[in-house]
Amino acid sequence: MSNCYNISYIRLNIDDLIYFEADSNYVKLVTSKEVYRFRTTLRMLEEELMNKGFIRIHKGFLVNQIFVHTIRAADVELTNGVLLPISRTNKEEVRKQLLRYMR
Repeated sequence: MSNCYNISYIRLNIDDLIYFEADSNYVKLVTSKEVYRFRTTLRMLEEELMNKGFIRIHKGFLVNQIFVHTIRAADVELTNGVLLPISRTNKEEVRKQLLRYMR
């Protein structure tokens, strides 16, 4: 009996990546056309993407700043209408970074 592995590689433009969401031992990547699920951590993605316009707004979410439409007290609204929470502990720092980017 042999081991089977289902490995796929997809090339995506970084400007098409809206946000990443922690999902147990996996991460969901949301784009405008598709949702992908793969095994990694948000911490690893954050390290790779922090200088590419992504910001960790919550322990469960890493967001591409170009898709942030509105910043509220407790959440952000993305250009696709999705609302994502802002971490209470890092709320002020997250809001400052997002406002800096939006200017």
